[in-house]
Amino acid sequence: MGNPFFSLFVQDSAEIWNQLRKDMHQTIEFIEGCNNEELSLLAEDIRDIITEFNETEEGEFVDFLREIAETRGISDLLEEIDAVVQIIKTEPSS
Repeated sequence: MGNPFFSLFVQDSAEIWNQLRKDMHQTIEFIEGCNNEELSLLAEDIRDIITEFNETEEGEFVDFLREIAETRGISDLLEEIDAVVQIIKTEPSS
């Protein structure tokens, strides 16, 4: 069935992401309600969210994303998470 709010996300993704980036737990709840197709679409924008929550390789949000991607077998999301974490690890600290 998927997340009932996902159609709003598709219509106004910038506004939805702005809201989701404010609270990690709200974002986790939103993502848990998404179906696999919706999660695959989110993979393209996941760097912004991971970065917003100041996550690195061992953060709560990254762990959650990896678990949901592995459990549901969404390889493109898992690849994107790993790529983002690698970029973050190699970026100089501010």
